[in-house]
Formats: sequence, structure tokens, C-alpha cells
Amino acid sequence: MWICDTEFLQYTPFNTFHLQLDSSFSPPPHPEELKNFHWLVRQNFRRCGEECFLEISADDCCKCYCNGAFVLQGPAQAYPLRYPYLRFDLRPFLQEGENVLALHVYYHGCLSSRAWQSGDFRQGAWFRITAEDGRVLWESDRQCKAMRCTAWQGKETIGYDTQFVENIRADRIPQGWNTVAFDDSLWAPAVENPRDDHRLVLQQTKPIEFSLQAPKTMEQHGDTIFGDMGEEVTGSLCFRANASGCQTVLVRCGEELNPDGSVRYQMRCNCKYTNQWALSGRLSDTVEFFDYMAFRYFEIIAPPGIVDPASVAAKVRHYPMRQEDCVFETDNPSLNRVF
Repeated sequence: MWICDTEFLQYTPFNTFHLQLDSSFSPPPHPEELKNFHWLVRQNFRRCGEECFLEISADDCCKCYCNGAFVLQGPAQAYPLRYPYLRFDLRPFLQEGENVLALHVYYHGCLSSRAWQSGDFRQGAWFRITAEDGRVLWESDRQCKAMRCTAWQGKETIGYDTQFVENIRADRIPQGWNTVAFDDSLWAPAVENPRDDHRLVLQQTKPIEFSLQAPKTMEQHGDTIFGDMGEEVTGSLCFRANASGCQTVLVRCGEELNPDGSVRYQMRCNCKYTNQWALSGRLSDTVEFFDYMAFRYFEIIAPPGIVDPASVAAKVRHYPMRQEDCVFETDNPSLNRVF
């Protein structure tokens, strides 16, 4: 079954096809509190010697974990009449006995976004774990436990409504929520959506691949760590931080530098790449933002001793491609330098 947060059951989904051309249709108003909506889901299960494969989809997307380890992110964006799901070998992530599948489901909520098919009140996720012969072992239903995560505080959009600025209160992210040992007894059961109209089809592309890339250079100037990746990357910055003092860490990214050498985070594409992370007050935090940016330079602004410099890296994301195919060359030296 497709599961969703209970808040979305009161709304009727609608199609977003060619809305800019259809003056006869006026979309219903979208509550602001249901935009930039982060939803956490858990399903415990016991491995019983079967060969286990995961089939999964989410609207708008999700990050999937198994026993605390990141598995995949997806699916690709599409209209609901042919909505993709991913099929993935879950065996490398499983352990004998008790296991947990955990999803961080994201619903953007802006109908005007040029990056998402969103704002149509279709929210939630579907998954099933199957044996190699296709038999369903576990499937998403009301047995899943779920909670809305209010750590993402921001409502400011950038890039023509394609992203929300991420202002995160880490104390509102349940520690270890995606691990087997986490106690989810206070979480509510997920809600099955009987009106869901996604027509699921297998996604033809593989899931996005992620890798950690260290900065080419990095140096500290007072409260600011300045870094240069040495090239344009697509992803997000991540690092470990001493969180006991509850300070706020500011992260700025950009493709250019200002005349004074600071990062030009006010981008030319109407993006403002400045996010902040309010530390949790626990012993340490792994600072990692949900969305991604395109950048070369970054600044981490925090009191000295808060950020572990050795842990700073870009979590780079790409669809998998053969590197020998990822070549661009012309007889124009300037154009070659751009790429």
C-alpha cells in the first residue's frame, strides 16, 4: 500500500499537466505548513534466509537507509500516470535477525517549482521487500511507524522555487532514528492512502551515486574555514562538529569569489547558497544537508574548535556514467576550459 502522513488525507490530488496553459483550472490553495515537508518512516523486519530485494518509490523523493547505512535516493521525477520505482539488491545491508528499513521522505510542495512535480498533495512512499522469485516478504502498510520531522525550519525558497534554504535544528532530528536499536514506540502508525493514484513503473536508470570528495585546499581564518574543491562539484558539504555547546554553524557555497576573497554565495541564478545548522547539544553532530548545490568554493563559519577539519568533504552526486563517456572537447580552448 502507498502510505502517507495523515495531514494529506484531507486533500484531493490533482494533475499539474500544462497548468500554465489552462486558464479554466484554478489549483486549490496549498497550506504553507505542508511545504518543505520532511517525514521519517521505519519498518522493522526479521531476515529469514530469503534473498531480499527492495522495490521502492516516494513522492517527491526519499533517502532510504537499512540498519543505519545509506542505501539509495530516488526516484526520478515524473507524472503520477507513469511514476518510477527503483529495484535494488538489499542483501549487502542485511544482518541476521532483526533489521530496519528507514525512509526520509521529502515533499517540496511548491506548484511553481521548475525542479519538482509537486504541490499536488501527492505525498508519501511505497516499498516492498521481495524474495528472488518475486514473492513479497514485507510491504509498506499501517505497520510502519512514522513521524513528521520539524527540524527543517526554513520557508524561504531560492532558484525560482526549486529549493528551500535549509535552516536546521538538529535537536529535532531523533538520534539514531534509522537504526535497529531506536525506540519508535512513541511514533504513530503510518496511514494507508486508499485514494492513491500513482501508476508505478520500473525506473530505467540506476539510482543516483554518491561519493565523498575532499577539498583541494582548505584554510582557517578566525571563525571561518575557507575551502576550494578545485573544480565544480554537485552535491552538499558534510562534516562532524562538536555539538555540546549548541552553537549555530553557517555554511556558504558558491562558484565564484567576491573581490575580497569571500565566497559569492548570492548566485547569478537566483540561488542563495547559505544554509545553517543549529547544533543539537549532544556530544557531536554529523552535519549534512538534505538538498544539493553546484559549487566550487565554500565557507564554514563557526567558533574555532567546533568543526573537525579532517572530516570536511563534499558529498558529490551523479547518475552513474562510464567515465570514458564523460568527455567534452572542441577546437576552442576557452570552451574546453569552461567544461
